[in-house]
Amino acid sequence: VQWPRTHWDHWLRSPEIHKNREIVYPEIPRSFHNGIKGTFMNLDTHNKYFRDIDYNTNLSISWHSHRNQFRTVQQQEYEDRIQELLRSCTHLQSAYELHNYKDEILCLWIDVDPDPPYGPPAFQPMAEFFGIWHEHKRGAHNGLHEFYYHSNYIIIVNIFRSEEQLEEAVTYAHLLPRKSYLLNPRFFDKSKLPPIDESNVMQASGPDISCDTTCRLAGKTCNEESLQQLNDCTVLKQNFACSSCEQSVGPDQPAYVTFNNHCLMNSDRRITSCKASHPDTIRLCACSDES
Repeated sequence: VQWPRTHWDHWLRSPEIHKNREIVYPEIPRSFHNGIKGTFMNLDTHNKYFRDIDYNTNLSISWHSHRNQFRTVQQQEYEDRIQELLRSCTHLQSAYELHNYKDEILCLWIDVDPDPPYGPPAFQPMAEFFGIWHEHKRGAHNGLHEFYYHSNYIIIVNIFRSEEQLEEAVTYAHLLPRKSYLLNPRFFDKSKLPPIDESNVMQASGPDISCDTTCRLAGKTCNEESLQQLNDCTVLKQNFACSSCEQSVGPDQPAYVTFNNHCLMNSDRRITSCKASHPDTIRLCACSDES
């Protein structure tokens, strides 16, 4: 087979090339995304998905010394691990329940076509909510995604099978508990979450001041889970004189940049922190009356 001169990534993902095989080692790819402009690439997409991925710079790491870890991703051991996780995790009944848990394994079950013939993928709102790649099939194993979100370990399980795949498609549908609900990805949207009381949305009094400090001075506590609801250009413009809104990455965002009047939306909402501050930004904070 001849290596293509263009679009080699699409070529590698084509069924005739991958033949249902998956890359299992190393679990974290050692590749580095180097392009900001391209046929399917722009600055916003780069910042959203790739900007924080970098080369390994630790010279002491030896891949040879880690080769025994390969056994954990051999098929039977990996499948045993997944089945144990699906049996022991907490199965969520709605998107609203996400913020009730900390340091837990949470399972979310869906039944959506990962490659619809027309229209935007049904998976896209859920992907944008969690900050993962919007195309379901790129990161899925038999319909399953697993990743960390804040302090919780999330497992999304898609049990969809088309009429053409009823006999051959492999899913984890047989592990779906009887009392679990299939969630609608459409409801994984910041606008669908319970609204924040406007009296609990506060600007830091100046740059380099954290939301912990801002809320504490008001007799409140910072609500880290609610910060993502402020990560929106419309919300930022309601609170700051933003000349523009830009995708960026930083634990102090969403925030207002003092030297150019730009507002920054955090494209990796998982790293937003109540403790963070930056000398060039003024934070927008979500506080809570709870002590």
